[in-house]
Amino acid sequence: MPVNNVTLLSNLAKDLAQLEKEGIPLILLLSRSDCHFCHDVRNNYLLPIVRTVSEKKMLIRELVSDRTTSLINADGNRIATEVLMKNIKVNFFPTIVFLGSGMRVLAEPLVGLDSAGFYSAYLDQRIVSAIKNA
Repeated sequence: MPVNNVTLLSNLAKDLAQLEKEGIPLILLLSRSDCHFCHDVRNNYLLPIVRTVSEKKMLIRELVSDRTTSLINADGNRIATEVLMKNIKVNFFPTIVFLGSGMRVLAEPLVGLDSAGFYSAYLDQRIVSAIKNA
């Protein structure tokens, strides 16, 4: 059965444990529900990857910042979404961050959506770097 959406981030501790165990990266889209660029990134770039790549190679998650007020943080405690975003230095939507175990940054964040048509190449390059650095 095809996947119809990117899995929402709810338990960062659980996902980070999987990254540690399997040596894979977390590809995390930070978005807003009213952001049409976020919708484009999710549906046109990340969802095709989710449909074709096993979670044994990478985890792909989304945090919809205006719909999720809190989540389980890396230490297993509940944290406000805005605090997590501040900690990982995200203040623009859409932003994709590439994280490894221990919240290590594995590749430069991908901020915004370009209009020149290079977004797919930028995303692919960062995913390759994240996998290599995981």
